[in-house]
Amino acid sequence: MSQEPGAATVTHPPSQPTLQFVWTVANKPEELYAIAPLPAAYDDALRVAIGLFPMQIATTEPEHFTLKLSTRNRQGYFVWAVINPVNWKLLVTGEDPVAVFETPSEDAFLRGSVYFVPGRRLNGKIEWKTPLGWKRGASFQVNDLAEADRPLSYEVARF
Repeated sequence: MSQEPGAATVTHPPSQPTLQFVWTVANKPEELYAIAPLPAAYDDALRVAIGLFPMQIATTEPEHFTLKLSTRNRQGYFVWAVINPVNWKLLVTGEDPVAVFETPSEDAFLRGSVYFVPGRRLNGKIEWKTPLGWKRGASFQVNDLAEADRPLSYEVARF
């Protein structure tokens, strides 16, 4: 088959490996997905991930995030395993997705809003209730018995 004079020959570059990023939502089964060219290093991947999920994050500082690789545990279930940044090229090939986790920080806790929901202990469990018609961010009147001191740290507050 002959080619017309002046016609260009098109060659396609080798396909660049890609990586699927997964944004996980703490304590919820929701996940968001994005795909990008495979970053060369862990720090590059953090920057890419932050750029892929701008509506889900409160900060763009990489130290507030952790990347984890999808792998199977001994029981055969998929789990997210911490990636040592030094081993990024060895472990992350683009075949398995990488999840983006926000790393809780005490600094973010101290600067953030605090919402209290009234609760009471009933039959060994805590029953949480909000006042009728209350919306997140709105205030309501409480009596002196409902007051609580702000926890001193993130670690104290989460337990």
